Amino acid sequence: MSYHLPRRLACLTALTFLLSQCDDGSAARIKSLRDEIEQMNQQSFDASQQVKRLQSQIESAKEEKKKLEAEKAEAEQTAAETQKKLEQLQRDFDTYKSSYKLSMQRRAPGMKIDDFSTVEGKKYSNIVLRELTDTYVNFSHDAGIIKLTAAQLPENMQALLGFLNKRFEDQKDVKVLTVRQTNLRRQAEHTEKVEAMEEAIKAVREEREHALRETGAIKTQIREAIAGGKQVPTALKIAAEQGDLQLRVLANRIMQMEVEFHGLRRNPPTDLKVK
Repeated sequence: MSYHLPRRLACLTALTFLLSQCDDGSAARIKSLRDEIEQMNQQSFDASQQVKRLQSQIESAKEEKKKLEAEKAEAEQTAAETQKKLEQLQRDFDTYKSSYKLSMQRRAPGMKIDDFSTVEGKKYSNIVLRELTDTYVNFSHDAGIIKLTAAQLPENMQALLGFLNKRFEDQKDVKVLTVRQTNLRRQAEHTEKVEAMEEAIKAVREEREHALRETGAIKTQIREAIAGGKQVPTALKIAAEQGDLQLRVLANRIMQMEVEFHGLRRNPPTDLKVK
């Protein structure tokens, strides 16, 4: 309708002009035509305003679509980057676990650890490590000397010594698990991972405290030599630099492990539903 309004309006305007030149008493007809012209003018204006509103809505919809597409692309990129970081953290942590286990084996002789009870309930006190291997630990205690396998140790001690055994690895006789059993198993495995990670972080913090004390003692010797007007031995300088480097490495390990630890705690396993 809006397309034909201008032509019709022009025709009516011309007709009104011609009628106004006549003196045959056509005033009523002229008035009617003028009223129709005004009405059509109003309709034409309303139609043009509606077209403008529709165009504005279309432009707004296009802008909103572009915005949503940009936000989606940004979210996908962030998710991909986060996944890469998590994968790298996992690789770093796996590498750390291996190096931590080797480090514990080297440091074990003479190390004192907290009292603990085995999975059978036997308690040991005043423990001093003698030897640590891939499968067992040899230590002295208040009643003598004993060697235990990794499976005999409690969960926290396995984590501290670098064994990190899986709780369900030896349950090969379980062939079919109910949904409830599966949920309990997944929850137990998650709890074990959280506890093992917590113990591992504790062990690294203790290692860092030990390194802090050693490095502090070396720097004290350096300060005393300088205060006494003596030349600082090169070996002490190198030891201090190595100590600072070790502290930075340990701090970085702790940060990575804490990220992994908090990620585990924030994402417990979701229970499976019975179908």
